[in-house]
Amino acid sequence: MKRALIFLGLGAVALSLASCNSTNGTTNTTSNVETTTNQTTTTIEDDYKLSISCPSGAPLMAISGAVEVSDIDNKKLTIIEDTTTLPALFQAYKEDIIVAPVNAGTKLYNAGKSKYKLASVVTWGNTYFASQKTDFKLEDMNGAEITLFGADTINAAIANYVLAKKNITPSEILYPNPDVVAGANKLLISNADAMVMTADPVLTIAKNQLAQNSKTVTSYSIANLYKELTNHNYPQAAVFVNEDAYNLHQGKFEEFFNAVKTTCEEAVSNTEKVATKSHDLGIAQPAAVLTKAIPGCNLKYVKASEAKVDLAFAATEEGLKSFFGNKAPDDAFYLI
Repeated sequence: MKRALIFLGLGAVALSLASCNSTNGTTNTTSNVETTTNQTTTTIEDDYKLSISCPSGAPLMAISGAVEVSDIDNKKLTIIEDTTTLPALFQAYKEDIIVAPVNAGTKLYNAGKSKYKLASVVTWGNTYFASQKTDFKLEDMNGAEITLFGADTINAAIANYVLAKKNITPSEILYPNPDVVAGANKLLISNADAMVMTADPVLTIAKNQLAQNSKTVTSYSIANLYKELTNHNYPQAAVFVNEDAYNLHQGKFEEFFNAVKTTCEEAVSNTEKVATKSHDLGIAQPAAVLTKAIPGCNLKYVKASEAKVDLAFAATEEGLKSFFGNKAPDDAFYLI
């Protein structure tokens, strides 16, 4: 709790306002400012509510402990269904917090189209190469037809980057219709010979569904392959912050950050709790399925300054840099 004490001289009266420590329903903690006049203390509560926009899936899981279902009802939490709306959201500069792909926020900032600052990275790669093929190996994709999702997005770019670094050249790369992860996952389930890129949590659904028919899926984490090749972690989704609002209500933001950090830790230590809350917030998969899927979502809270090296590498690496604006962002981009 942040407190500011202003001591006043003989009869002078002043008022000090400071930020508070409570996010949208996370706890009952409030940030107070105490104004002291002689022996009288007045406590003023900052009841500001953060406005947050976040895609469903792994990003929503990562922040699930920092928000409540009531925040959706009160229009303080907006679940983004169509990520093509993100550029307009960044440029409007109205939300206090936007959870979005790292590359999206970075590219807009580099282009001078966003003033949002990076506070933390919360997911580190949840995409996978997968197939029902017996003894499926990455080399099986060489000279073969494969299916990715997200043409002209970082999702496909990171997959192609890894394949190129491993000297794997598919004969043809296809994209599902509609070109979303669910389309690739559907192909994985329906075609025993298909080799696809998919992502958790839907990959876990495919594995569970096929297991009921005594079928198995072999999968390879693209994030792990990227780390093996580059010795860097891949920053995927992040918390971006409206700096003007942060300066006015820093305590509120800090409590949000702390709650997200705790949630990411509980994704390892208390997965069922995170799964249940994520389902309550609207993620369609049952909590039992999410409990199995969360480890594959690669949730980890890393504040911006500590993610800087990994971000700078991706933003300047051939094959990836165009998705970040062809340069590493300046130091002012990193909020904390």
